[in-house]
Amino acid sequence: MIKENLVLIGQTLGRRKTGKEKLLFINTISEPLLKQGIRVQLHQNPNRSIRSNNLLVGDMDRCDLLIAAPYNTGRRMLVPGARYYPLDCRRNKANEQKNLLLYALLTIAAAAVIFYASPLVRMPLPWPALAAVIDVLMIAVIWYAIQAPSPSCSMNRASAACAVLYELCGTPCRKTGFVFADQAIESNLGYIQLSSWFHEEIQRKTVILLDAISDAESLAVCSRPDSALAAELAASLHCRHVILQEQQYENTPLASFPDGILITGGTMENGTPAVANSRNSNDYHINVSQVEQIAACLQKAVRAHEQDGLTEQAKSEQR
Repeated sequence: MIKENLVLIGQTLGRRKTGKEKLLFINTISEPLLKQGIRVQLHQNPNRSIRSNNLLVGDMDRCDLLIAAPYNTGRRMLVPGARYYPLDCRRNKANEQKNLLLYALLTIAAAAVIFYASPLVRMPLPWPALAAVIDVLMIAVIWYAIQAPSPSCSMNRASAACAVLYELCGTPCRKTGFVFADQAIESNLGYIQLSSWFHEEIQRKTVILLDAISDAESLAVCSRPDSALAAELAASLHCRHVILQEQQYENTPLASFPDGILITGGTMENGTPAVANSRNSNDYHINVSQVEQIAACLQKAVRAHEQDGLTEQAKSEQR
């Protein structure tokens, strides 16, 4: 099913930036789950000025394990050679600011061309026709800069992660919940929203985040030093377990969760993963066997967690 999910989410639903695109994704994902009797909720950001809708799958009241991935897609990255750093939010924020600046400069440059080409209208033919062509082209550039669409395919950020999450959602669970997080590509707003939704309950939940797993040169499981589950996942995936000290932990998407684990990948640079070709036309590469391995690993972890939950429930009933 992973291959089918990759085609559905990575191609058919490849753009998930506008409200209409997100709604199509939510409806397409939710319908088969609801038919199976699996609980699906939509959590809107309480701040009405922020359009962010997290899709929650499973029993959020009972679950103590959450597996989450971003489902929105970000605007195309215009910064030449920009990389995504799963463990360095500050560097990612700097790249986002540069990207916004380039979109603004593109708009200003196009408007300037229209302004300086305007005298051509008063000149003899064919100059007015040339001015009209220039105006049309520059208006198209301005429209593009304002709309800032996503690339048609965003496997690393984060269609592959969504495909794995969708695969996991298909089995009803009592102790495990699944979250498709909105506004979690260009910022961590969706994760902050998720943490706030649970209030103090988030202290008692383990959260596994999936990000940049489509075509990683090497995978990494990242967590605090005392996470036994992270060590088990790293051993199962035969990959590196990156231990995050407090300051490092607070500079990752895990900062909103007291007990968080990040499964990610990329090219290791000084002990930290870096992801090339993020949010551009080259973000279409997929290592299917690697994605399947991650899905199988998490399915095994979910089954073990559910079994532990049933064992604990049986013991409590005997008492």
